[in-house]
Amino acid sequence: MDTLQFDMGNFDATQTTFQQTLDINYLSNELLCEIFDYFNEYELSETFSTLYCRFEELLHCSSVLLKTQFYLFENDRIMNMFKEFLLSKLKYYRISFCNNSHSITLPMATNNRLSPIEYLVINHYCSLNEFVSLISYVLQFRRLTVQKIKINNSNLIILSSLSIQLNNLKSISNLNILTIIVSDDITFLDAYRLTKLILNSSPQLEKFHFIYYEHLDNEQQYSTFIGRQNQFFSSFWIQQKWIFEDEIRDTDIEYIIRSYSGKTYLITGSAGGIGNQTALELAKRGAKVVLFARPSNLQQAINDVKKVAREDKLISGYPLDLADLLSIEKCIEEYKKNEGENTSITALINNAGVMACPYSRTKDGFEMQMGTNHFGHFYLTQLLLPQLLKSKSRVVNVSSTSHALLQVPCTLETYTEQLNKQTYKPWHAYSLSKIANIYFTIELQRRFGAQGLRAYSLHPGGVNTGLQRHTVISQWFIAPLRFLLFKTQLEGAQTSLFCAVSDKAVPGKYHSDCRETKVDNPHAENPERAREWWDYSEKIVAEKIKQRH
Repeated sequence: MDTLQFDMGNFDATQTTFQQTLDINYLSNELLCEIFDYFNEYELSETFSTLYCRFEELLHCSSVLLKTQFYLFENDRIMNMFKEFLLSKLKYYRISFCNNSHSITLPMATNNRLSPIEYLVINHYCSLNEFVSLISYVLQFRRLTVQKIKINNSNLIILSSLSIQLNNLKSISNLNILTIIVSDDITFLDAYRLTKLILNSSPQLEKFHFIYYEHLDNEQQYSTFIGRQNQFFSSFWIQQKWIFEDEIRDTDIEYIIRSYSGKTYLITGSAGGIGNQTALELAKRGAKVVLFARPSNLQQAINDVKKVAREDKLISGYPLDLADLLSIEKCIEEYKKNEGENTSITALINNAGVMACPYSRTKDGFEMQMGTNHFGHFYLTQLLLPQLLKSKSRVVNVSSTSHALLQVPCTLETYTEQLNKQTYKPWHAYSLSKIANIYFTIELQRRFGAQGLRAYSLHPGGVNTGLQRHTVISQWFIAPLRFLLFKTQLEGAQTSLFCAVSDKAVPGKYHSDCRETKVDNPHAENPERAREWWDYSEKIVAEKIKQRH
C-alpha cells in the first residue's frame, strides 16, 4: 500500500551541504525513499526545495512506499501540490498545519476528481466546512482520524450539523474506524448525538476511538461531567462493546471511549486479590481474558469471571505454579495448544506473587519469593516472547513500593544472602524480588521496545488481600485495621489496568496511582544492574530447566 505522512508548516528554503555534494535528482525512487528514513524533519525540509519534480514522480509510482513526514511551505505552489497529493495514488494520508490560522481552501469534489485514499489523518484544527470538503474527495474510507474540529458560530450544533452534512457522503458510510480527539467543549460528551451520527452516517463502523479532555477547576465540575456516563450504557454502546471510561490526571480529566473487542489479556495470580479484580474489570468490558492461577483456585475464578463477561467463550484459564519452572512450561504449552501459537496478545499482566513468607525454596532451588515473583514470571514471559513481539504487546509487572525497604541493588551477591537460610530475612527477600521486577521491566523495554513491545512496572498501593497472610497485619487483633488503612482490591487493580490499556502509561517506567512515579531506591533504576540481572536470570533459568529435563 502506498503510504505518505504529510505535514505542512513553515520553513525557509536554503541550500545545505548535502545538496551541494550530491545531486539527489539522479537517485532512484527506491534509494530516495531509503534516504528519507535517515533524515529528521528539519533536514528534510532543508533539502526539499529542489525535489518538487522528483517527489511528484514518487506520488505516481505505485511500487514505492512513502512513509516520511515532511514540513513544507504555505504558498500557492505547495497548495497546488497538496491538491495533487489528495488526488494521487496514495492510500494513507496525514495532513497537519503548524499554523492554526491557515485553512485548506478546496472546493467540494466532483465525481471525476476523487481520491483512492482509505486512511486519512487530520492532525490540526480545521473548520467543519474544511473537513467536509476534504472528505468529499475520498471515495471509500476505511479509517479516519480527526484531531480537532472547530466551528466559528455555535459549538452546540456541531454534532447535529456534522451528521446532517455527512449523510450524503458515501465515503463516510463505508467507514470502518473513526477516531475523534477533542477538548474544552462539553457538548461532545453527548451519547445520543454520537449514536445518531454513527447510525446515520457510518452504519458499518467497527472501531470508534474517542477522547475528550478538560481542565478541572473544582470537584463540582467533575461531578457535572460524571453524570454523562449513564448515557453511554444504552443497548447501542453495550452491543458495540464501546466502553466509556474516565481518567483523572492531576488537574485534568479525560473521557475515553475504548473498544475491548478483539483484545486479549493474560493475567497471572488471577484467582484472587487485585489479579482477580483486574480480570473482572477487563471481562466486563468485553475483552478476552486468560486466567493463570494455581489449580486449586482456578476453576472457581473462571466461573466468577464468566458471570460478568459478555460471552463465556471469552474466558479461559490454565493451571500455573510460578514456583515450578516445569509447571510454567506445561501451562504455556497447553495455552498455545488451545488458544493457538499465533493468537494476538494485547497485554501480559505478571501479577502473581508471595510476600514476606517464611524461608523456603521452589522446586528449582530458588528462594521462594525471588523464584515466584521474578524467575517464574521471567520464564513465563520468555516462553510467550515470540507472540508478544508479533502482537506488539504490553507486559505489566506488578512490583511494590517495598522495593525501597532494602536500599541495595539486586545482584547475585545480595540474592545469595537471601538464598542462605541463616541470613534470610523475609522482608529483605521480598524487597529484592520487587527490585528484580523493576529491573525486568527496564531491560525488557531496552531489548524489545524498538520492536513494538512495551513494558511497565507498578506499585498497586497497600491493598487488603491475602498477600499479607504471613505478616503481623494479618493477626486477628490487627486485621480489622486493614479495612481502614488499605485500598480495596478494586482500587488496587486500577494501576494495573492503567498500564494495561492507557496511552498515558510510560513504557519502561515505574507507576503508582495511575501515573508515572519515581522509584524510592536509586539502585532500582540502574540500567547496568538491570542488564546484569537479566543476563544472570537467563543463565540460571536455562541451567535449572536443563537439570529438570
